[in-house]
Amino acid sequence: MKRLSLFFIFTLTWCTYVAGLEIQFTEIQWDKGVFSYRYSVNLNASKNQILKVLTSFEGYTALNKNILKSEVVRKYEENHIKRRITIKKCIIKFCFNLQLTEAVIVSKATIKSEIIANHSTFYEGNSFWEIRPLSPNKSIVNMTGSLKPKFWIPPIIGPFLMERIFIKEVSEIMKNVEALAKI
Repeated sequence: MKRLSLFFIFTLTWCTYVAGLEIQFTEIQWDKGVFSYRYSVNLNASKNQILKVLTSFEGYTALNKNILKSEVVRKYEENHIKRRITIKKCIIKFCFNLQLTEAVIVSKATIKSEIIANHSTFYEGNSFWEIRPLSPNKSIVNMTGSLKPKFWIPPIIGPFLMERIFIKEVSEIMKNVEALAKI
């Protein structure tokens, strides 16, 4: 049996409604200091509307109350940028700031990002978002990724808290993406 502190997996798989969202599935894994995730949700908006909201990088503060700042640091090409997101998160009474600086590439239906470690509070990480139409005004957003934090996460309780925080925060973001996409 592998030691719990070295190998810890949380997996939730369901199709349910959370905060008015039709979540298809959520899978969270914590393994050797790397937090991996998969999240899929149906949104009542077109693929193009959703992509427009998700690629308005400087407007991310409207997507989640914990995002303090979101900015495009450098534009390499029309679909390739470097962005920085600053997040403040409080757990109980302990508050901390996270910074994600990422290289981002956007296509007609995907957003790929890679953490730039020397400018982030993560050693490494990536995300891949895919938006597919289900009908003219309904789409599915699939998101996968991983993060290896530079900060300590306590064994046993830490992965559990990361799971709960992830689902709550991403669901808030998706609910706001859906609302903004309808405007």
